[in-house]
Amino acid sequence: VLATRPNPSPPSPAMLCAGIAQLVGRTSGPLTEEGLENIKQHKYKGGQYTKLDNLLNPLWTKSTEMLPMWVPPNVVTAVGGVCHLTSLGLTMVYCPTFTEVAPAWVLQVCAVLIFLGYWLDCMDGKQARRTGSSSPLGQLFDHGCDALSLLAHFSLTAILTAPLASSFRLVVANLVILHTTFFLSQWVEYHTHELIHSLGGFGITEVISFAVLMALGLSLVDRGQGSILDMEVSLPVVGAANLSTLYMVGFVIMHMILIPCSLWLVVSQKRGAELVWALSHVAPVVGIGLVTLFGWPEEVLTKHSRILCLPVWMLYSLMSIQIIVFGMARQALPAIPWPAVVYGVAALATHWYPQHAREVLLALFVFYLLLVVEWSVSAIRQVTAKLGIRIFHIHGLSKED
Repeated sequence: VLATRPNPSPPSPAMLCAGIAQLVGRTSGPLTEEGLENIKQHKYKGGQYTKLDNLLNPLWTKSTEMLPMWVPPNVVTAVGGVCHLTSLGLTMVYCPTFTEVAPAWVLQVCAVLIFLGYWLDCMDGKQARRTGSSSPLGQLFDHGCDALSLLAHFSLTAILTAPLASSFRLVVANLVILHTTFFLSQWVEYHTHELIHSLGGFGITEVISFAVLMALGLSLVDRGQGSILDMEVSLPVVGAANLSTLYMVGFVIMHMILIPCSLWLVVSQKRGAELVWALSHVAPVVGIGLVTLFGWPEEVLTKHSRILCLPVWMLYSLMSIQIIVFGMARQALPAIPWPAVVYGVAALATHWYPQHAREVLLALFVFYLLLVVEWSVSAIRQVTAKLGIRIFHIHGLSKED
């Protein structure tokens, strides 16, 4: 009997997604029929270009024209995402605890990958218009990949300065503030239907260009103890700190300036119950940040800060992807962000069982990763069915083209 028993086949991705959907109590896709119709009718409205955007735009256009007409725009987006994930992987291998000084070639390769990933991100929309395959799905896929690429951007900055930074909490604060500002930009679009990607002539292109140039520049000098990054400077407010710490403090302050600006764009348009409803969407994100910085045992920040970044990354990504999709669908966000509640409970539990903190963090990461995959796949299937297109296919061209 044992010899004739068939070997069990591994579960397919569709089966895994269905199982997760049953686990969270959802038997259908996250979008309603009305929401799908709103996505179908959605028209993208972006913010103004900066001077650097206008300078680089002809080069982005020229690069796009070099692509074959049969390359789907979402493939361009996906390749850019692979560049970001490859950069992230390199930083995790060569700087697994934020205390190692990464080799110069790692900084150089990661800087090139981040730059290439962003360059492709600026080309995908042009390729969509060039091939006549623009669709709301492209915007969803593009912005979803942007959310998932944030850890790579943070990690490049972190390996430059974290080994000499005065506090692991400051290192993690960079990730929290980066994800918070990204979520708020999507939150502004959710309520105003306009995506703002620059402020006062300074935007995403400038931030990424600065980070890439810093990585390339610092790869040419010593970055260990006694290096220029370890040079101590005394400032009136901050006090005595080395340049690595000041760099990270400056990064946090730069992004914190964007927070009140984003809040004002919505608060100035809402009143009464609408304002309370809008601010309620921000509360879970603020809660995640506070738990990340102050809710875990100190040992987690000192010994497992790199691993802590993984569930934080996935949880923020999940919430950002949801508000991106629901914003285009003109659909209400979940009343109770239970994944954020799970995160808070897990942090509390590690105070009683600190010896299992590493296992808890890894379990949370896998859990949120599966949630992101299940939620995204379900939403993509609904949208592709509604629009009658495929995600990696050019629907605007005939076979002869």
